[in-house]
Amino acid sequence: MPAFLAWARFTSLLPGRTPNQKAVAALAIGALASGALFACATAPAVDGAVDPGGTGDDDGGGTGHDGSSGSSGGPTGDGSSGGPGPGTDGGASDAGGGKDSAPCVATDAGCATGSPGACGAGAMDCTEAGAPYCRPLAVTQPCYSGPVGTSGQGNCKPGVQTCTGTLGACTGEVDPTPNENCFNTTDDDCDGKLNNGCPDHVTLGAKTPLAAQGGAGGGPAAAMCPPGSFVTHSTMYFDGSTSHAAGIGIFCAAPTLVQGASTYTITLTQLQPAPSVLIGGSNGYSELHEFDCGITGLVAGSYLLGHSDSAVEGLGMQCSNGAVTFAADNTLTFAFTQTGLTNYNTFPGGTFFRNDCAANQVLVGYNLRLGNYMDQIQAVCAPLVTVYK
Repeated sequence: MPAFLAWARFTSLLPGRTPNQKAVAALAIGALASGALFACATAPAVDGAVDPGGTGDDDGGGTGHDGSSGSSGGPTGDGSSGGPGPGTDGGASDAGGGKDSAPCVATDAGCATGSPGACGAGAMDCTEAGAPYCRPLAVTQPCYSGPVGTSGQGNCKPGVQTCTGTLGACTGEVDPTPNENCFNTTDDDCDGKLNNGCPDHVTLGAKTPLAAQGGAGGGPAAAMCPPGSFVTHSTMYFDGSTSHAAGIGIFCAAPTLVQGASTYTITLTQLQPAPSVLIGGSNGYSELHEFDCGITGLVAGSYLLGHSDSAVEGLGMQCSNGAVTFAADNTLTFAFTQTGLTNYNTFPGGTFFRNDCAANQVLVGYNLRLGNYMDQIQAVCAPLVTVYK
């Protein structure tokens, strides 16, 4: 066959062929030039080339005119050896020449994750497998359930909770306490004030006069403790010549609130001069009797008893022991229990009387009417009151 016809024969096989197949065609042209066309044409297909009229398969082999299979293609990898096959670039090619799918690219474009709170905002990203997804910009958020304006005040601080999918438990949160802890130096209720509402000191409240005992003779007088103090000791004076009470002296003590590690107590300080007040009728006295509660702990005079008619014939003061109660709401209260003693000095005549202060009150003094002797006496009580910060 003339060389130009051989060339035409082989070039008709070239469109769409791979470089290896074209190389086979070039070998065939060389064979024509050397007179070896027949050997070339009948030789087995080399490296995936097909003989005239044959078809290649996916493995790089071919089927000849007689139906026999050609040799298999070279190793797969770069797609250049053998027939069409997968290349090492990760793309899958087929005999039809299909394209690879587009790779995932993280754009950081804003997106919504569907999670609550701070976890709801996201950015477009790619998974390790190369799939696009909305990456949350946060996986936790602050949490606080206390009143508005208290977070960051005193002890109060927000906690942290997870928020991907659903809200998790709030951990580490510190909310205001209903009341201050009066025994520390921190702002527990987170109102910007330290230990407000805690006991600061005690004083005496409004005076309450009890029933007057005796007659209307003589003129008004008073034996009262200074403000902020109460009676702990009374001296009763008597005129034996007339069988009447003649006068009275009172000793007063001031209470001081003392804060301990977990509670409060009261200490008393005796005021000077002692007695604080001494007053009596013009006839003087011939004898006296002491009624002393002391000043250890919380003690106070709390009731008056004696005999009276048109004048005061007998007289005595009795004491009570005080108890201090500190409640969970930081209120500090006081209650007094009478000692139960009922002794007093008296002369014959008159009617027995007893006047008691209320359970939270103490004696602060006496209203009197004095002439030649004590015509009338009236106990005056007042509550012990807590003043708060």
